[in-house]
Order: sequence, then structure tokens, then C-alpha cells
Amino acid sequence: MIPLVLLLAAGPARAEEVAITTADARDDRVDWRLWSWSRAEALPDHRGDGLVRASQTLRLDLRVDGGWRFDALGGVRDPAMDGEPVEPDLYRLSLRHRSAWYSLAAGRVTRLDSRGAMRLDGLSLDLGSDRRLHGGLWGGVLWHPETWETGSTAVFGGELRGQPLPSGAVDLGLGYEARWAEDEGQADLAHRLFGSGAVRAVNGARLALLAEVDAASAGGDDADGGLPDARATARLGSPLGRHADLSATARWEGLPASYAPVALTDPTEWLAGDGYGAVEAEGRLHLGDVTVLASGGPTWLPEGAQPGTGGRARLGAQAHLLDHLELGAAAIHAAVDSSWIRGGVLEAGAHAGHLRVGADAGWFRFQPLAGPLAGVWEGRLTAEGALPVAARGLQEVSLQGWAATGSDRVLEPWVRGGVSLVGRLGTLPEDSP
Repeated sequence: MIPLVLLLAAGPARAEEVAITTADARDDRVDWRLWSWSRAEALPDHRGDGLVRASQTLRLDLRVDGGWRFDALGGVRDPAMDGEPVEPDLYRLSLRHRSAWYSLAAGRVTRLDSRGAMRLDGLSLDLGSDRRLHGGLWGGVLWHPETWETGSTAVFGGELRGQPLPSGAVDLGLGYEARWAEDEGQADLAHRLFGSGAVRAVNGARLALLAEVDAASAGGDDADGGLPDARATARLGSPLGRHADLSATARWEGLPASYAPVALTDPTEWLAGDGYGAVEAEGRLHLGDVTVLASGGPTWLPEGAQPGTGGRARLGAQAHLLDHLELGAAAIHAAVDSSWIRGGVLEAGAHAGHLRVGADAGWFRFQPLAGPLAGVWEGRLTAEGALPVAARGLQEVSLQGWAATGSDRVLEPWVRGGVSLVGRLGTLPEDSP
């Protein structure tokens, strides 16, 4: 927590020294913004001894007239484990140049295409300023913020997207990506072809399609007759009057995703893995300040060591009361063959001025394919408030605190709590992209 604490202790004079300015005689202007996250967390180990772990994260965003931008985000962590050294983290380190018709970035970048977000050490080029026709090229090595593994998968690809109709009601995309991945000393080459399409109606209805195929996997000895590995998603949604929305989604996950998500958001992903299909319908009913949501559908796992069927269901509600209070509750159930997870969550949040307080609790029962029935529960309390600090160049300082307790799948209870000091300095406004 040293960098931001020292800045606050130094007062306005020190903040002015930190500010990056340019001489009046220069034509170029440097706009900048600096974020600082100082965190400390206390938790006991399995012997009941207290442990403390901490982290310091900084982000710097520099922009110079002429379209140049430097963006860096990283820090250090003390994992509070016996014999573990302080670990460095580097989430972003890129130099970008933007003009009216292209944007070129080099370094550790995150780029978006039809499939989602890709974390890449390499080059990313976006071409075209007209939504009627634009595209992108990329190349480098993939990385992931949890494993920090680089060098195992190299990619090179491109995508072309456009809106053929003047109304913009139709959006089409087509892309290709070559992937070299090392697995147990063997280098495999994959050819990913992917396409996307979306159609929007005047009443708000929307149909979206996404498909990705590994052409190099065709002709194998699998039971599917040598068909290539593929994944596809189709989603249809439409409003039903002023107070209701209805949507339906069909997915087949027969190919590992081209990018690794930071967190799993679907219980089916915990239970089934690759090679499964799912169909789900979702309805939302808006009753003034209360929204009721219900979703569910079947899943099937046709191949693997234990093929089977299952499904998932979710029922929840959210309420906004008195303009300062938010309440929510949800119950879920997901199953694949004999493995299942079920439970529910409760959440509440309140805000007044610059202060926000939130609380949530969850309880789940989990039956794995092999092993005993396990229970998991967790309760959390968070609070965040802006501090009235006045210093030149210091745009915002906030203090965040949290506490949590629960038990894991082996019924091991735990408790933890922490505090975080967040500061933002600079000349760029808050809504700068």
C-alpha cells in the first residue's frame, strides 16, 4: 500500500510534482491517467495461524497528440504462502497508434473479435473506420491471467466484418486463425474457421449466430465419421410487449474455446466440459421496480467415458426499492447424468452519496461423478466509500473493505477480510475510452 499512501501523505505539493505536463512552446499535448490499487487481506491457514497477503497494482494511460497511446497495467503480489516469493503480474503493456482508418497495437494486448476477448502477446491491427466494412489482423502468443503461461500456443489470424444493409440491421463476420500448440512435446497445427451473423428487427427482436470449426481435425477416427470438431451458438430474443422479454439459446460445445475465460459462468461447464450440447429458454418479467427471471433447458453429453443427459434451471428476482436499496435472490439447479449442483444466493445493496454497502450469501450442494456429496456456502460483506481528499491532479480516492466466511467442498471452514485503497490521478476525464 506504499505508493498511494505516500502520495496522500505528501499532500497537494507532491501531487503536483507527480503530474506529467508539457511546456507551452510544444505543440504536442500529453494527457495521462494513473490508477493505483493497494490491497491487503488477512486469512488463516489450515492450522489456524493468521496469514496476510498484499498486492500493489498500477495502471498508466498516456496519450499524445498524433494518435499515440501507451497503456501499462501490472503490479506485485505477496501470496502469503510458506516459501513463496513475491510474484510480479503484467496484465497489459502496449503501444498503440490510431488514425482515421487503422489502429495498430504491439505488446501485451487484449483484443475483441466475434468469439470474445483474446489475451495476446504480439500485434493487433484493426482496419476500417466505417461500420459497413471493417476487419482485423492479429498474431502472437496467447496468455492467461491465472496461469501466466506463455509460449505454448501461437496464433495468427484475421477477420472481416460488415453491415451490408444501409439500416445496419444485418451484421456479418468471417474469420480464420492458424494455431500452433505444443502438447507433450508434439506441435499440432490447427486451422480455425469461424463466422458470425446477427439480424435485428424494428421491434427489438434479434437473431445471432456464431460457429467455429477446426478444419484440421476432419478425417479422424472418431465415431462421428471424421467430421471436424466444432462449436456453435444460436440465440433468438424478442420483447413481448412492454413488460416481458423472451429468448432462447442453443449451443454445441464440441471444440475447446479459442480463448480461455477468466472464470466459468455456467454450471454446465463445471460438470460437463467439452463435447456437450445445451438448449435454454429465458424469460424476464418487469413489474415496476421488480424483475423476475426464469431460465432452463436440457443438456446432453453424447460421447466420453460417461455419456448422459441433464439440464439446468434458474429462478430469480431483483428489486430496486426507495432509489437506494437493491435486493436479489436466485435458485439454480444443474445436472449432467449423476452429477449435479443445486443451491441459491441472496444479495442486498444500499448506496447513499459516495458510500455503497453490499452483502450476499450462497449455499450449494454438489454431487460429483465420483466422491461423496459436498456442501459449499459463503457469505460476504463489502463496503466502499470515496474519501474527501483535495490535491491537484488527484481525481478520486476510495477506500474499500470486505469480509467473508464459508466452507469449501471438503467442509473446511475459512474466513478472510481485507482492505483496498484505490486512487485515480491525471488529466483524462473519467469517460475517456
